[in-house]
Amino acid sequence: MSSERLKIADRLSLPLDAVTQTFAYMGKKGSGKTYAATSTAEKMIDQHAQVVAVDPVGVWFGLRLAADGKSPGISIPVFGGLHGDIPLEPTGGKIIADLIVDRGISAVIDVSQFEYDTDKARFAGDFAARLFFRKKSSPSAIHVFLEECQEFVPQQPNKGEEHMLHAFNRMVRLGRNFGIGVSLVSQRPQDVNKKALNQAECVCAFQLVGTHERKAVRDWISEKDMDEDLVDELPKLKTGNAYIWSPSWLDISEKILFARKRTFDASATPEVGKRAARRDLAPIELEQLRADMAATIERVEAEDPRALKKKVAQLEKEVATLKAQPRERVETPAFTDAERKLLSRSVTALEGCAKNTTDAAGIVQGVLQNLDERLQVTRRMSARHAVEEKSRAEKRRDSLAARGDPNGVTEPGAPTDAYQKAIIGALARFYALGNHMVSKRHAAALAGKSPRSSAFNAALASLRAAQLVQYDNSGDVGITGRGLTFAENIDTPVTSQELIEAYKRHVLNDYECTLLDAMLSSAKRMPTMSRSQLSEVSGKSMSSSAFNAALASMRQLKLIEYVGTDLKISDTLRLMR
Repeated sequence: MSSERLKIADRLSLPLDAVTQTFAYMGKKGSGKTYAATSTAEKMIDQHAQVVAVDPVGVWFGLRLAADGKSPGISIPVFGGLHGDIPLEPTGGKIIADLIVDRGISAVIDVSQFEYDTDKARFAGDFAARLFFRKKSSPSAIHVFLEECQEFVPQQPNKGEEHMLHAFNRMVRLGRNFGIGVSLVSQRPQDVNKKALNQAECVCAFQLVGTHERKAVRDWISEKDMDEDLVDELPKLKTGNAYIWSPSWLDISEKILFARKRTFDASATPEVGKRAARRDLAPIELEQLRADMAATIERVEAEDPRALKKKVAQLEKEVATLKAQPRERVETPAFTDAERKLLSRSVTALEGCAKNTTDAAGIVQGVLQNLDERLQVTRRMSARHAVEEKSRAEKRRDSLAARGDPNGVTEPGAPTDAYQKAIIGALARFYALGNHMVSKRHAAALAGKSPRSSAFNAALASLRAAQLVQYDNSGDVGITGRGLTFAENIDTPVTSQELIEAYKRHVLNDYECTLLDAMLSSAKRMPTMSRSQLSEVSGKSMSSSAFNAALASMRQLKLIEYVGTDLKISDTLRLMR
C-alpha cells in the first residue's frame, strides 16, 4: 500500500496497515458505533483496500448510496438482504468466499433475511472457513467488518453454531498472517467471545451505560495495563464520540469524534410516525458477477455427489406420495434391491473420486431415467384422480346447498378475483398432471403472471390464508383438496409446450427466448450441448455478459439444467411430455 493514511477524525489518522489490524467498536444502540465502522470502511475503500462487511441487521447497503439516500454512493455489490443484487442461499458461503477472493472485490454480505439462525450459522461458518483457507494460499490485504459480531463469535454458542464460532475465531486470531483484518462491532460486548475480543489491537468505546457492557471493556483495558478510570466516562459520551485505546499498535488513549460519512446512514433509528421509503440502489456492473457465481455453482454441484443423493431421495419421495393417495390404489414400482445396491456402489464411487465419475454417473443416470419413465405411468393416472376428487367435492357442496346450508353455495375463502382464480386454475392443472407441488415460478407463468410481482405474492398469501393452496419445506406451492372445488379446467393437464409459451410471454426477455428456442429446436439431435454449441445455434456470443446472465436466469427458473459443464432442457419440462 501507499503512504496514504485513513483520516477517521479531525485529530486522528490511521496508517494503512489498519486494514490488517483487529478493531472493536463497542457502544449502545444509537451511540454511533456502526456509523463509525462504515465511515472507516469508506476510508479504506477510498484507498483501494478490499473490504467485506458481514451484516445481520441489513444496514450496510447504505454504502451504495450517497448521504442523501438517493444519489449513487460506492459501487459495491450487495449480496442478500432486502436490497441485495444477488440472493443468498444457506449453502452458498463457500461460493461467495471464492468469488470475493478470485475477483478481489469489496462486498456487503447481508445475512439479515435468513429465516432460521441455523441457516445463517451454516452460511457464515462456511464463508469464514473458506475465506481463511483461500487467503492462506494467496495472502493479500482484506478487512472484514462483523456487524453485531456476537451473532458470529458468541460467548455462549447455540447448538449448530460451533463451526461458525471456530471459523471466525480462527480468522480473528490468525488472519493477520495472511492479510486479514477484522472489525468487531457490537452493542453487547459481554456477549462477544472473549477469545475474539481479546485479539483487538484497537478498541473504540462509544456510550455504554450498562454495568455488564462496561465491565467487558474494563476487562480489556485492564489486561493492557491502561487507565481503567476512563471507563466511568463512557455513560457521558455524546453520539459519535468515542474513546479510542490502542496501547501497542498506535500507543494512544484519547477521545475523538468520528468523521462524517459521505454515504447513506442506513443504521439511523427510524422516526416514529414516518414510514421508511424504499430506496433503490444505484445500478452497478453485476452481470459478470452473476455469471461467475453461476459457473462456480455449476462446478461445486458437478463435484458434489450429495446432489445425486438428493435427486434419488426426491424421486423416492414422489413415489411414496403418489402411492399414499387414498382415492385409488396405484401400484407404483419402487427401487428394487438390485437397483438400490447399484445406486449405493455408484454413489460410493462418486464420493471416493469426484473427478473421475463418468462411469458411476452413467449408471446412476440410467437408474434415475428408468424410475422417471415409470413415474410417468402414475402421473398420467393423476389427471383422472383429480377430476374424480373435484366431482366428489362438488357433490358434497350441492348436497349441502339442497339442505339449505349457505356454505353449500358459496364457501368462505373462495377466490375473490380473476387473479386468484388464474393461480388456482394453474395449480389445478399441475395437480391433474401429478405435480402436486411446483415452483412458484411455474405457477405464475402458467397463470399469466410475473413471479417477481408483489401482486402475485399477495394473491398467493391470500389463497394460503383461505387454505386453498399450501407450501412445502422447499418453498414450492400446490393446490389443496379444498382448492380443487373452485378450480376450472382441471381435466386438462398442462403440457410442456404450453408452459414454455407461458414463460416466453410473461417471464423471459427476448434474449432468453432466443436461447431457449435454440435449445428446444436442437434437443432431439443434441440432448445436451456445450455453451459454444448453444452460441453457434442461437447466433449469440458466449463471451457477452448478456449470454451468461440469460443462462443463469433460465437455470434459476428451472428451464435448463447442467450436466457437468454442458446444458440440457430441464427434467421438469421433460417429464411433462
